[in-house]
This record gives sequence, structure tokens and C-alpha cells, in this order.
Amino acid sequence: MPKPKPPSTPSIPQTPSFPPSLPPSLASPLPLPTLIVFDLDYTLWPFWVDTHASPPLKPLLSSTTPPYTHAARDKHGEEFSFYPHVPAILAALDAHPRVRVGVASRTGAPEVARDLLRMLQIPWFDVPVPAPLDGSTTDDASSSGSTSKKAREKEKAREKALNKERGAGRGKARKAIEFLGHMEIYPGSKKKHFTRLRETTGVEFGEMLFFDDEKRNREVEELGVTMWWVPDGLDGGEFERGVGEWRRRRGVVC
Repeated sequence: MPKPKPPSTPSIPQTPSFPPSLPPSLASPLPLPTLIVFDLDYTLWPFWVDTHASPPLKPLLSSTTPPYTHAARDKHGEEFSFYPHVPAILAALDAHPRVRVGVASRTGAPEVARDLLRMLQIPWFDVPVPAPLDGSTTDDASSSGSTSKKAREKEKAREKALNKERGAGRGKARKAIEFLGHMEIYPGSKKKHFTRLRETTGVEFGEMLFFDDEKRNREVEELGVTMWWVPDGLDGGEFERGVGEWRRRRGVVC
């Protein structure tokens, strides 16, 4: 059965429902995927952007102060926004110095999807930054399994740069597209998307975790990617279960 079209006047959350803190898995010293990848339609937002959204899109300001753009409206007046937990999850991932974020979407309207990601904004969250790896950290504490001096110095330098950037933007909302560093958005097999992600990021398939609402996209597991199925979209619980599954496949006892 096809998924229903979202209502013409959806309930747009004015404040995030997910606590503005690190999800437990991101605060843990246990290993994490180097690259966490999300599908878009019915994973980050509750609609198909290529069939439900009719361009041109315009940002729809919320009633909060400062005015964050939680949603956008198309030419027919339909409104579009993320699932409620998504903004805080993206903010928490952005705060983590050792996790990168990407998108793999097979939509037939890639430019509309990108326009929407430019319009939707992520409110500022005072998210704690995990402590950087140091010489006392075991291999399991690193998402890549390496604790070499060079790797630790690189991680510390990245964390310092992120802290400086976040300090400059403290209290300000940012475009959602700025939280998604690696995007593959076009029709076709998700195996193609992930092959391209590996080429552009240098991250091995086994270090990737993928969230998607369609079971057919489990084909990426033939490459070595861990996929976690989210039939009702991404929330905090599904995120934790996905990370837990990635760790289980690596033999990590949680």
C-alpha cells in the first residue's frame, strides 16, 4: 500500500520534542560509525518530495523567537517539515567531532529536495561536545579503530575548529543542508549512492550506518553497509537502535 499524502495543514512543532542533548550512543566511549547516512522521504520528513511538493517552495516562518524556518509551503499551500526528532538528532551529530553525516536519496526531484533542505532550519541547541580521544583511550573508543598520535591530533584539531564555529553561531538557527556534508540525491539504486559516497569520503562501507524506510534498500548491505529500517521515520529511539545494530555487527558488547 502506498504511504498516504500528508495532511494539508500538518502540526508543525514550535519547539523540538527530543531533548537538546547528545543521544546516549553519541556520549558513549563505544565505537561509532564514521559516516551516518540518511534517506530523505519518509525517513527525515513525512512525504515524497517528488510527488507531494509542487514548486516553487517558500519558507514558512514559525512563531518562535527568533523566527526559525521549521517548514516550507508549496504553491498549493501544502506545508512540509521534518519529523519532530530530526532537528535535534542532526544538531547532536553536528556537535560530534568523529561522526560525519550524509544523505542517500533516490528521489526524482533532487533540486526540489535540495531547495527544501536550504529552507528548513535547525534551531540552535546547547549540545555538549564529547571529550576528544586522548592517549588513554582504547581502540574501541575511536569510530575508525585507530588511536595513533596523528589520528588523535587530527580529531582534536577538528573539535577545536567545530567549537570555534559553534561559538560564533551560538543561538542562531542554521540551514539543514549545512548539517549534511555528503549528499547523493538522484534516482537509481542505493548501491550507486553508496559507491559514490565511498569514493568521495574515503570511508569504508563497514564504517557506514544507513537509515531508510524502504526494505528494498537493504541491497546496500551487499556492500558491507549496515542499514537500519525505520518504517515510521527517524526518531531518537530508532537512532539508538540503529547505532546498536552497527555495534552488534562489529562484536561490540553494549
